[in-house]
Amino acid sequence: MGAEHVVEVSDPGLARTGNREMALTDADFAILYYSSVNIDSLQALQPLIQPLQNRKNLPILLICVSDEVVLEETASQHTNSTSEGYESDDRDGMKRHYSMEQIRKGLDDNMTSVIDQGEKLAQELGSRCSYLEISSSKSSDAKKVLTQMIISLSKSGPTRNRRMSKIASLLRSKSSDKPAGEDMIFEAVQEKKKEKKNGKKDGKNEESKVCIVM
Repeated sequence: MGAEHVVEVSDPGLARTGNREMALTDADFAILYYSSVNIDSLQALQPLIQPLQNRKNLPILLICVSDEVVLEETASQHTNSTSEGYESDDRDGMKRHYSMEQIRKGLDDNMTSVIDQGEKLAQELGSRCSYLEISSSKSSDAKKVLTQMIISLSKSGPTRNRRMSKIASLLRSKSSDKPAGEDMIFEAVQEKKKEKKNGKKDGKNEESKVCIVM
């Protein structure tokens, strides 16, 4: 029987707030979303580059959502606005069809450009960043995201443990002159390590924190 993995998910939003900084600092895994048909959604992720680079060992999944449904709706809106004032005869029908093709091509070209820029962002974040293009309408793609998340969390387990050990060692090195506040932090870190260790022995759940920004 496999062990259960409990995941605590937080969505702090894109605004630079203390809540967002805390979520990124505490996260064991980060998921970034953007839309292939909306360049603004990708540009909104740019301010996160520096905070994420400060967490060198944090695994990241950059997800590009590309849905044909969005393209059709957007194209339909453009077509309606372009064809206002035309009478409904054969020649005007040809004009509307031509406009649809132009709009569709423009959207496709824009989507390709946004996808390419997303891949560049993934490269900028380094080898710990995985890139995944999905359709939100496919349940199989949602499963891909969950699978990637669990695999990454499993691989990063030893790194998280080392991080806790470093914090404990840093506090221990100052034990001779640390105030009561630091003493409490040190004890909390030690207690957390003990809980994780005992949990593994007893076959209890593994816990991780995931930060989602979209």
